[in-house]
Amino acid sequence: TGGTASFSTRIVPPQGGFRILDVTADGFVAPDGTRHVVCVSRDVTEQREIEDALRDSEERYRMLAEHAPDMIVEHDATGRIIYANSAARERGYYPPEDANGMPFGEWNHPDDVEVCRKAFEDAMRLGRVIRLVHRMRHKDGSYRWMASSGAPYRTSRGEMHLVGQSRDITEELALQEQLRQAQKMEAVGQLTG
Repeated sequence: TGGTASFSTRIVPPQGGFRILDVTADGFVAPDGTRHVVCVSRDVTEQREIEDALRDSEERYRMLAEHAPDMIVEHDATGRIIYANSAARERGYYPPEDANGMPFGEWNHPDDVEVCRKAFEDAMRLGRVIRLVHRMRHKDGSYRWMASSGAPYRTSRGEMHLVGQSRDITEELALQEQLRQAQKMEAVGQLTG
């Protein structure tokens, strides 16, 4: 009819396997009235394999992040949260409505804000992993102790981001304090004895 069509197709070459082709077909009517189609094919097998591998990799890491028991958060160079996994959102530290765009440090205990900001700045400036223990505000208003680490990376656009992981260790610290108190009492008991 003189139209144009574009499509992808798989072919089986004589040597076996398959190849993926992107095809553009242009139909035309010759001066003698006969109809013809000119096809231009481009082998895109490697490109599709790379795209599929990238898609699989992205899905794998998305699943790991979303189902991780620890809170995983990504910050841009200014410290604003641009991603918070389900653990972070569901546990009440980064409510979904507050997560994106929240400035760095807003959720930390006032006594820990500067330590956290300095650690963030050091990570971004020096390109090194940071580890720290700090208090973070829960949406119920209480502060909980966190063991956090963060690793900076450069995006494909050249921007520095930091991916951080945090685990609530409030109960662990409380148990450690109870153990210390029990050990003190035991030591006092032994001295008294």
